[in-house]
Amino acid sequence: MHKKDTTLLSLSALSLLAAQANGQINFSSGHIDIGIAYEEGEWEPHVHDEEDDIEYESDALLFHGAEANSTNFRATVPELASFGFLGDAGDDIFIFPQVENTSLPFIGIAAEEIDSADFATNEITLELSGFSGPGDFFLYQIDGFGAPNLLYDTTDGLNDVLTLNIGSHAHYNFAFSAEGVYNVTLTASGILNDGFNTLSTSAPATFFFGVNAVPEPSAFALIAGCMTLGFVAMRRRRS
Repeated sequence: MHKKDTTLLSLSALSLLAAQANGQINFSSGHIDIGIAYEEGEWEPHVHDEEDDIEYESDALLFHGAEANSTNFRATVPELASFGFLGDAGDDIFIFPQVENTSLPFIGIAAEEIDSADFATNEITLELSGFSGPGDFFLYQIDGFGAPNLLYDTTDGLNDVLTLNIGSHAHYNFAFSAEGVYNVTLTASGILNDGFNTLSTSAPATFFFGVNAVPEPSAFALIAGCMTLGFVAMRRRRS
């Protein structure tokens, strides 16, 4: 579980802050997770820098991918029919990969900070409840046989749902069809173990992705106005 806490920042965390642009931290490589926590009756979606064990508000950080860092970031849609959801064969596709590439963010989705005793089942759901960007967004995993399992697909609208086991931590392919900045909004929910099987739903949390791009200064004026160093870098898990 975790709480807000003031803490000294490591040198690598300070280097992240040095890359801060337009009120957001520009995260361009390393292991990082979209975390879903539930504590004292409140959902807490956040971003967790696994390497420095620092947590950030969801809108405080930009997952940034760039061909300048990795020539493998821009790929092409395979000719296999099973990958047709990404577009036509040969089309450009930009992927934050499921398998770690040390030159790009290695993004997981984690429900490790949820106590199973709080819920009636061992599952929560994570709904794609909002989206904007210059292209489309896809979340999928490749199985042991090389086949894709598509989880989110904005070409047919929103409301796709990812089911997570409580305590789980997994990595996915985050794929985008065009260069630019994307906003991906997720909403968590689960059935509470309160004797009434109450459905509990989080407030929507928006996560930001930059594909060969960072936001224009005006794009995050409202976010930048409410952020300070103390705000974005003060979340650390407690044991």
